[in-house]
Amino acid sequence: MQDDHEHQLTVTDVSDAIVVSEEQPGTLVPGAPGSASDIYRGLAERRVTDQEAEVLIAPVDTNDLDILPTGEVYLSQVGYRNRLSKVFGPGGWAMRPIGKPIQQGKTLLQEWGLYARGHFLASAYGEADYHEDNERQSYATALESLKSNALMRCCKDLSIAAECWNRRFCQAFQAEYCIKVWRTKVRRKGGQEGEYQWRRKDAPPFYDEKGAPVSEVTPTQVEEARITEEQAIELNAMIVETGSDLDKFKAYFGIAGRAIDDLPASRFATAKKMLAGAAAKKGKGEGKDGSK
Repeated sequence: MQDDHEHQLTVTDVSDAIVVSEEQPGTLVPGAPGSASDIYRGLAERRVTDQEAEVLIAPVDTNDLDILPTGEVYLSQVGYRNRLSKVFGPGGWAMRPIGKPIQQGKTLLQEWGLYARGHFLASAYGEADYHEDNERQSYATALESLKSNALMRCCKDLSIAAECWNRRFCQAFQAEYCIKVWRTKVRRKGGQEGEYQWRRKDAPPFYDEKGAPVSEVTPTQVEEARITEEQAIELNAMIVETGSDLDKFKAYFGIAGRAIDDLPASRFATAKKMLAGAAAKKGKGEGKDGSK
């Protein structure tokens, strides 16, 4: 006879018991609200003093913030953990897995819950890339990164480092504390090498950083990467083939009075598509003329 308690997990820090899914062993599911098996027990109950709340939502020191090469401003996982420990004390808060890790392609996903003083605070899915062929990354390391990512997202509900999610703050931080530099060894999606990336002004240069950094400008003023020489030759050939007006073409893409290779790389696909359309239109016109 099957034990009635076979699918229960006894705990002491959050609730008396947590129900475990029979379909997916190891996956926690919520019980009746307010019951011992409710993983959301204590949801939205005030558990901090006014003084503790001030610590949670206090602005982050800009020295503790960093920027990803792609431009996102962030607080490290250590910063979130230190803020939680300052309010709840070491051991007074914990992350608990709500589901098992799921792998989608090269990305690991897992839902985690944040608890403090025995009560549920927030839940979020964490994600992390996992590359089996990377000798410097184990499966355990990827899971740890996933957990830290879930922690960061859970802390959004506590307004910790809320400025990192504020677009205006991030733009001001980029302009004052960061620079955008050209890296020669970074490969873009299209396969071309070279890309502008962000770093803090006081951070050491990237190993493949080349030329003077783009600085003292707002993010919207930062120069974009330009098309390659091969792409410029291809566009020039299409312009000649279609009989398009080169000056009008340049004016349309905001590079009037400059060489065609000054076209931003992000506009190449649009320019090529427009010229291909002109070529198709010209072909139909010539077909009609020839049929007369």
